Amino acid sequence: MVVVLALAVSLYRLGKSAATIAGVIAISSWAVSFAWPTTGEGSLAMVVLSDRYLTTSTDTERALFVAGAEVLLALNDTQVVIGVLQTLGILLLSALMLRSAFPPGLARLGMATGAIGIVSEALRPLLGWTYAVYGLLLLGWLIWLAVTLWRIGIQPVEIMATGRAER
Repeated sequence: MVVVLALAVSLYRLGKSAATIAGVIAISSWAVSFAWPTTGEGSLAMVVLSDRYLTTSTDTERALFVAGAEVLLALNDTQVVIGVLQTLGILLLSALMLRSAFPPGLARLGMATGAIGIVSEALRPLLGWTYAVYGLLLLGWLIWLAVTLWRIGIQPVEIMATGRAER
């Protein structure tokens, strides 16, 4: 979320509205994911359920905790707009990157990651282990983006907007 926020801020001068909309779409998905019961803090509920399962003494009590865990697993496999929003934001931000001083390969990888991510998130329950391909693309893009942002962090903002230093 921090890397995408930094990207949105760095692209702000290229198109204030476009950078703001793309940034809000991408960042809101990460923020909302904390409220979804199977991501963020919600995934810790599985640990609590398993601990309680072990401390119960009857099958009836254990059935309650098994049912709770099954609900969380079912929610995890549900198509969620959260992931689609994240990838849409990545696609839009990457399209803006093409007009900036960011490496064109990074922008193209971001666009590919966003496009593949939209499809992957929408079809996640059907993809099985192949969903991991999108995850690897996302990880690679985020690492490359973070390194690039780190390297240009000391340069004037004008370089990012125009591709050349201005005084």
